Amino acid sequence: MPFAVLKDFHPMVGLDLHIPWPLPSPAPSPAPVNYFCFHVLAGWGGTYQRAITHSTSWGAMVQKGSDIGPGIPHIGVPSYLLPLDILFSASKSYWGTTDYKAEGKPAAVCVIPWAHININLNCGTPFPKRPGIVIAFNTHYGGMTWGDFFHGLFSFAIDWALQYLISKGLGKFNDWFANKFLNPALTKAAAKSLLRGTVKGNVINQVAREMAAANRARADAFLKIFPRFMRPSQEAANPILNNAVGTLSGFLFGGPLGMDANGAFGWWTPGGAATNGTQDYLNNNVVDEFGQRPKKPDPPPPPPRRPPTIGPAPGCAP
Repeated sequence: MPFAVLKDFHPMVGLDLHIPWPLPSPAPSPAPVNYFCFHVLAGWGGTYQRAITHSTSWGAMVQKGSDIGPGIPHIGVPSYLLPLDILFSASKSYWGTTDYKAEGKPAAVCVIPWAHININLNCGTPFPKRPGIVIAFNTHYGGMTWGDFFHGLFSFAIDWALQYLISKGLGKFNDWFANKFLNPALTKAAAKSLLRGTVKGNVINQVAREMAAANRARADAFLKIFPRFMRPSQEAANPILNNAVGTLSGFLFGGPLGMDANGAFGWWTPGGAATNGTQDYLNNNVVDEFGQRPKKPDPPPPPPRRPPTIGPAPGCAP
């Protein structure tokens, strides 16, 4: 079956989910909303992978595993967090054909035959939930085996699962850190409930007031980093700190999607190492298309026996 080969000028459109901090709301939204995103596969040239030797007047050939991001435009609710969503955006192509390689790598193709449509793994908050759609209008086709199809499917699933697990794990860390520094609702009453059983007598009231006052002071100090026109209320300090810690920890931890310390500075990151390790396993030549190591080949047969030679009888002169 013919599968359209992806070129750098092919457009990608999607409807990603991101958590906004609407203007001029004092706090981020509790749930993600839709953002329309679009770009061509070449992106801004950051993580885009192409075969320069296969360039034509109709564009260069895209290689399997190419990522459009960072910097994919998003249109939706005006948000203070939108620049970060765009900066860390991603859209990755996973299907390719091993029958048609470009500079040693499989050429990226559409997963749906005849339809000129491919499915990319896009970014999202807190993890990817919707794919990007690539429209490949050309007459350049390549074949794809079942091994190619399952390789792309496994690559897609592994990256999605890693991004999900990383987001969940970092989300718990972000909550713990933000709550440790800025309790989301540490009033005097909440502090008393927290202290009950550990502080006796009337001292509990004094300690509760001090804890609540210290929490408000930390919130005020944290919020002073924002300009006056967008300075939120004290109640918003915890979710804002959570988002800030999440962005920083995600950048340093790394992962399969979006910009991180590995892509930006070449630093080693746990998420990047896990992604590369799993993808390298699938790309290993000694691993077949279904992820199982093939059986060792049978040993070569022994060399044929040489027939005996007949010489002169012992004691007889020639």
